[in-house]
Amino acid sequence: MYAHENVYRKAFSAMSNIRDVADAAGVSPATVSRVLNGKATSLVSEATRERVLDAAQSLGYHPSAAARALVAGRTDTIALATTNIHDPHYARALDVAQAIAEEFGYHLLLMPDADDTRLQSLLRERRADVIVRLRYPVDTADEVAAAVVSEEQVVIAVGPIDRQMPLSTPCACWDDREGIRAAVEHLAGLGHRRVAFLAGRPAQRKERYALEAAGADMTIVPVCIEPGSLDDVGRGAALARLALQREPGVTALLAQNDTFALGALHALREDGIAVPGQVSVVGYNDTFLAPYSCPPLTTVRTPLAECVSRSLRQVMEALSTQHGAVQPQSLQLHTELVVRASTACPPTT
Repeated sequence: MYAHENVYRKAFSAMSNIRDVADAAGVSPATVSRVLNGKATSLVSEATRERVLDAAQSLGYHPSAAARALVAGRTDTIALATTNIHDPHYARALDVAQAIAEEFGYHLLLMPDADDTRLQSLLRERRADVIVRLRYPVDTADEVAAAVVSEEQVVIAVGPIDRQMPLSTPCACWDDREGIRAAVEHLAGLGHRRVAFLAGRPAQRKERYALEAAGADMTIVPVCIEPGSLDDVGRGAALARLALQREPGVTALLAQNDTFALGALHALREDGIAVPGQVSVVGYNDTFLAPYSCPPLTTVRTPLAECVSRSLRQVMEALSTQHGAVQPQSLQLHTELVVRASTACPPTT
């Protein structure tokens, strides 16, 4: 073979397609597809499989991701949609999702602040096999699931749910009402009678749950502030100062998330207000930062990471062992109050 012929051979090898592999192996393109995608292997003999693999290797044929998706009907992609990527509450869930994606040979596509319209487009254009929808209002997941165009596409809704609003879409969830009630009862048991609820916006669910949980001998005072240019820690600090300035007699702060609570702790420390000696502080979510705050933060642990782990693993195991529709299993886990050093009995004077 002349040198220039070898160059041409390599050039044409780079452009080899599935039909070239089929011709070289003496089989149909469908058989090549089955072998290279690992599907219906019981229909292909071992000898034929070896011929196909040898032909693909000799021709330098590597199907593109787009081609594999077209043939296999899958993209090997998990889309993880979040509402606030900066919230440390997501950290453990992201780690879990990445580990499961790698275990099953999938890519993880992170979609911060993706609205439902974008998620619907992702499904219709078949750019993801699985969408894990984190911390959105789970009650609206049916709108996204309606955009599924393949029986092998799956939407997993993960987050808090109002138990009075059942879904058609299976979800992995918890009830924030349970967690807020535990926090309110903890403060009531310590003797607090006037508690400020640090909320992001007026009339949020957790605020409503706190008002519902308070007994006749406790007053919950909602305190809200527009985000403006402040991040969540800054908003927490501003909310704590506003609560103590505007609401005399407040002896405890219940924050809608740990980030607000950490900001409150920072503000109180700067202002010389002892925690928990003068004011108790309770967070929500039990992020990885909570045990390391000063003092360590009493908070409510929500099962976000476990919900992602259990629901996503169930779906991935089903996708790897069966063809056709995959139905996620709904599950509801419990919240847990984690008592640390930021809460105590209110001052006696």
